[in-house]
Amino acid sequence: MFFLVLVLASIAALLVVVWPLSAALFLASVLASVLHPWQNRLARRLGHRPRVAAGLLTVGVVVALVVPLAIIGAVVVDEVTQWVGTIRIAFEQAGIEGVIELLPERLRGITRALVERTPLQNVQLGDVSAPGGRAAAVFGGVLGATTRLVIQTVLMLVMLFFLLVDGRALVSWLSEVMPLPVGQFRELVHEIQKVSHSVLVSSLATAAVQTVAALAGFLIARVPHPFFFSLVTFFFALIPVIGAGGITFFLGLMLLLGGRLLAGGFLVAWAILVVGLADNLVKPLLIRADLRLHGAVVFFSLLGGLLALGPIGLLVGPMAVTLFLALMRIQKRGTTTSDLVLDTSPSGSYVHGATAD
Repeated sequence: MFFLVLVLASIAALLVVVWPLSAALFLASVLASVLHPWQNRLARRLGHRPRVAAGLLTVGVVVALVVPLAIIGAVVVDEVTQWVGTIRIAFEQAGIEGVIELLPERLRGITRALVERTPLQNVQLGDVSAPGGRAAAVFGGVLGATTRLVIQTVLMLVMLFFLLVDGRALVSWLSEVMPLPVGQFRELVHEIQKVSHSVLVSSLATAAVQTVAALAGFLIARVPHPFFFSLVTFFFALIPVIGAGGITFFLGLMLLLGGRLLAGGFLVAWAILVVGLADNLVKPLLIRADLRLHGAVVFFSLLGGLLALGPIGLLVGPMAVTLFLALMRIQKRGTTTSDLVLDTSPSGSYVHGATAD
């Protein structure tokens, strides 16, 4: 009894230590699992230098993810800064009426009617800037969230480097300390690798399909800067809350408000019927084909993971279902330690199956 209490206490202490790093560690593990074959091939080409290969792949992840996001962020900040300056000048010169004149013509009448029913027409510039404490609090919250995101990203990249270098040794060590037969533990690791690869690749492929579809809609509707908005669409396609359809729908609304009714209506319909549906069709099909799961199981695991954990749940949901099914298979057939062996070849993954039957 006392030993059980000690075990539970140690598990609780371990969770307290690991939980702040859980998101970064999880994402690093998924990326390391997907990039591991590339790591082996690149290390072999570089004269068996795994650390150099891991460093190059980590830099590649930074270039592929961080640099485009930084470009998008810089453009957004620049546009917002210009708009804020324009609004401020218009407000100083003509008050609320000057700001209304900046709106599309179709919105001016509605905005004037709303302003007439509120005390906004008497607002002065000093009144707008009065609640500085509240603005400072909002800015502080945004700055804190950005700082946490940067720290988590740096930690993820550091973990990714070490997992690429020592991932095989880590799996071997865990197989020795885990209270499971070696074959069963390695099979579970193999299932995690398979799910990670399937979900990540399917997410990127789905985002690419949606981006191509959105770009076609942008070109047909003659959206300004279509290729820049396609880049924005690709990254937002990886964020389920907004998605590629959300960006396309928003641009369609902007065209409608700008008076381009035909182009705006077409882009709104295109966002719903083409770009939005692509996510619901392509991703489950790709995951189902790779993992050989029933389509309904894939769909509800993605939906349940998203609702429970947010965007990261798109990885955790299918992984939880697949691990459960793997445990059921192990229990059913009574897997022994000879069922799976460690693949020590340079081009192999961490584990692979051996045909024992």
